[in-house]
Parts: sequence; C-alpha cells; structure tokens
Amino acid sequence: TVLFIAVDQLFRGADVITSRDEVIRLAHLALRAGDAAIEVSAFLPASLYLLQAVGLLEESDWIYHYDLALQLHSSGVEACFVLGKFDVLNELSRKVVQNAVCLKDKIRVYVSLIS
Repeated sequence: TVLFIAVDQLFRGADVITSRDEVIRLAHLALRAGDAAIEVSAFLPASLYLLQAVGLLEESDWIYHYDLALQLHSSGVEACFVLGKFDVLNELSRKVVQNAVCLKDKIRVYVSLIS
C-alpha cells in the first residue's frame, strides 16, 4: 500500500532528518506500517519497519514518548517471535520489562516469551 511505500522512502532519507519531532513522526508512521504488515501476516517487513523505528528512539523516549516506545518494542517482539529472531526478541523484551511502568504494559511481551 501507499503507507509501506511512504515509510520505505522516508527511511531512505532518515539520516538527514535533524528535527526530533520529525523523527518521532517517522517512528509513528513506521509503527502504523509495522502493525499493518502484522495484520496481513507479513512479519518480515513488519520487523524491518519496527526495528528501524526502534533504532530511531533515544532512551529518553521511554519518558517523553512512552506509548510509542512501548508499542514499537511490543510489536517488534511479536514479529521477531514469529520469525525466530530470538536474540532480537530478548533485547526488545528486556527493554520493555525494564521500562514499562505497570504489569499491564508488560503482558504482551510476557505472552510472547512464554509461547
């Protein structure tokens, strides 16, 4: 779809984005693309969108953009689980467990870990 094409093109130029607000907007778009890809069982592209977006985040985004960071990591865990990328899954899971503020926010990751 157009969303996938747009996100692909934006990531090609991501290294020249200097505005933090623009980086966060790109991460939001990548989350939408990743979740849309998961919905149609396209887990490889989903993992690429989500992991690229996670790479855009800074540690402070767990404070200032908590929902975005949580959703990117949690969706990334799900995509990596299906693909068998357990090393990446473990790293993303560790960050969620470390930064999530309540058990409810950790449940999605815990379900993937015990599956």
